Amino acid sequence: MIRAVIMAGGEGTRLRPLTSNRSKPMIPIINKPVIEHIIKLLKKHGIIDIIISLYYLPEGAQNYFGDGSDWNVNITYSVEETPHGTAGGVKKAIGNHDDTFIVLSGDGVIDFDITHILGYHKEKNSSFTIVLKHVKKPVDYGIVIVDDNGRIVKFIEKPAWSEVFSDTVNTGMYIIEPEVLDFIPEKEADFSLDIFPLLQKKNFPIYGYLAEGYWCDIGNLDAYREAHKAILDGLVKIDIMGKKIDEDIWVGRNVDIAADAVLKAPIILGDFVRIKSGAEVAEYTILGDNCVVEENASVRRSIIHHSTVIGPKSELRGAIIGKRCVLEEAVSIYEGAVVSDDCQIGSGVEVPSDIRVWPDKVIEQGTRLTTDLIWGQREKKTLFGIEGIIGSFNIKITPEFAAKLGSALGAYLNKNSTVVISRDTTSASRLIKRAISSGLLSMGVDVFDMEIESIPINKYTTRLLNSDMGIYIQKSPLAGLQYIQIKIFDKHGFQIPISDEKRIENIFFRGDYPRKDAFEVGKMLFPIHQIESYISNIKNYVDFNLIKKRKWNIIVDCFNGSTSYVFPELLSSVGCEVIVLRGQIKEFLSEEEVKNETRKAIENIVAMAKANKEVGVIIGPHGEYLTIVDETGNILSNDDISAILCIYYLKYRNEKIINIPVTSSMIIDEIAYSYGGKVIRISSKMRSPVDTNDLFLKGTSGRYPYLERDYDPMITFLKILEFATLEDTTLYELRESLPKSNILRVSIPCSIDEKATIMNSLTAKTDTDNIDMIDGVRINKEDAWILILPDATQPLIHLYAESKNIHSREKIIEEYALRIKQFKNSS
Repeated sequence: MIRAVIMAGGEGTRLRPLTSNRSKPMIPIINKPVIEHIIKLLKKHGIIDIIISLYYLPEGAQNYFGDGSDWNVNITYSVEETPHGTAGGVKKAIGNHDDTFIVLSGDGVIDFDITHILGYHKEKNSSFTIVLKHVKKPVDYGIVIVDDNGRIVKFIEKPAWSEVFSDTVNTGMYIIEPEVLDFIPEKEADFSLDIFPLLQKKNFPIYGYLAEGYWCDIGNLDAYREAHKAILDGLVKIDIMGKKIDEDIWVGRNVDIAADAVLKAPIILGDFVRIKSGAEVAEYTILGDNCVVEENASVRRSIIHHSTVIGPKSELRGAIIGKRCVLEEAVSIYEGAVVSDDCQIGSGVEVPSDIRVWPDKVIEQGTRLTTDLIWGQREKKTLFGIEGIIGSFNIKITPEFAAKLGSALGAYLNKNSTVVISRDTTSASRLIKRAISSGLLSMGVDVFDMEIESIPINKYTTRLLNSDMGIYIQKSPLAGLQYIQIKIFDKHGFQIPISDEKRIENIFFRGDYPRKDAFEVGKMLFPIHQIESYISNIKNYVDFNLIKKRKWNIIVDCFNGSTSYVFPELLSSVGCEVIVLRGQIKEFLSEEEVKNETRKAIENIVAMAKANKEVGVIIGPHGEYLTIVDETGNILSNDDISAILCIYYLKYRNEKIINIPVTSSMIIDEIAYSYGGKVIRISSKMRSPVDTNDLFLKGTSGRYPYLERDYDPMITFLKILEFATLEDTTLYELRESLPKSNILRVSIPCSIDEKATIMNSLTAKTDTDNIDMIDGVRINKEDAWILILPDATQPLIHLYAESKNIHSREKIIEEYALRIKQFKNSS
């Protein structure tokens, strides 16, 4: 009987970082572990009893192959606690079996005729046969000379060029009989270094079989690339999974290729691969299962492991990318570079030739690597960004992640708490919402499930039901990729404080959940009448009867979003004649559709408002953003909206204090001063006022127009209509009467390491009497101001500048932009 031993214990140090998380034999070759191709080759030649000898990360192979039944072979394992060497490992694996064994390396690509090799071994009545191969560079192997009868007469392991006497080398494949095991000691021993010299010394016959066919030891990254090229060139007899759809183009199951995508042979596409519009996948590229190549990306001569996303406009040339990586927009990775598993590469990152990135790294937007990225946190211990939790769907934000997040939120809230949860119109958000709900319920938290409902209604219902938290899940296109965004609000509808975010993060990463028993799980509840209650509640903030007298004509575009059955009804309640566009809830099926629809919406509303001399308004699909168009087709800016609200409060609500972010225009100061009011500059990151739980009711600290605009755009719009009614003017005339801002914003690329030093260098040279440091550094001049504001997450410094005249504004912004650039150059 013929059995096989596959030596699969290697660490593959020269293949790092690809072998950081897996053993060398589990490295993918054309989307399957290299050892799997060895097993299939053995099966093809009738050898089905296989022992796999393991040492480094043994669980990878054990979990993948199990007992081998899925491959119609019988697999057992020999796991070494300490390395036994090639010969020692084989002796341990064979144990008491009294059969002929074929011994192979689990990290080579071969297509030898094993049946013919076994025939040669039997013909020579050999006890030990080494399979040999001619190579061009023998110094990396053990070289061999055989006599006319095939017997090996000379052997030297890894010679110097001066010692090379042959181009015939040992492939690491042996046929051995049981008697050979008597020469192998129980301690660590190697075939080439220990056993071959011993057998030669004892004049024990060793035969060599010179094989035809392909053989490549995947010893380093160059060999790894070369093996793939050889397979695509047809030099290897190996099974390529999938269907051949064109000359040298293989595709797996359920592959989705856009009509205008470009494919250039030879390439291999795994199962469920998606190639989007304008993308190019060109010669000598292998894409693993579930990979996505986004719009206008280009991939050539690259090997991409499974479940990796290549962002739009990215360019890969001769790269190797590990599994589950996310490359955002316009990433460039060049010849010989390697990015290992589970890395997140920000937009505009450049990875030059031969740079290696170890697993689990997060590379900031705009970074250009200059050295290998090895050290650093394996896991970024943060969940929350500026606006909640965000990540790519089914890569970071998976159902498993969402259920764990729900459990963490439940542990934070404790038993007997209640949570209001809703989502946008997409199926992806529904999936994540259900998973979060499951985690919450498992912790004994009751969940009010509102299904599809907008953010303002979510916030209101959280307050109405006296719940402890509100959660909204939406799908957001960022950097051309589909991202899930999870927003979490406190019981008053404000974004939860940073301190609470940190507590939730600690619970999430520790997994410290006090599990409930079967009788303590939470209840799923479905609230009703919240829309009617919401509309009725707005009467506390807005004079419905006053607005009704004006009988406004409004064109409203609901963007097929979750406010479709709320906003038109609200406008009708205040006596508006409403023309509704896209007033049915609908799920957008692609990002391109969203972009096209957004463009059309603005064009249509502007054209209709202008033609009919009516006010137009577009409300975003989540009820979060508002675009207001006056009767002549002009769009009101955020500064316009804030200025209108300021005048409204100062003139008609007897307010004296207006709170605005440091990024706001000084025209707000002028408006406030003219009405005897006062402006207080506050942080643009403020999440809630300090003195009121209801943003739209008066508090001692004054009004927060920009917070109101973000909290509930529908109420904000009604306040603008009320003010225009009080003034007996059109929205166009109101907008025209406002002072004009000339704020200019520019952004300068700057690494995180440089940000603090740059900010220090700027403040050190400025008179402290002219500096405000609420957010960043705001420097006040006689006729101008400039704000230097480091971005919270991206490698950027933002400059905001404003002046009475354009020349002064340009001068100050050029001065500080030049200072920053000079500092960057000098450092």
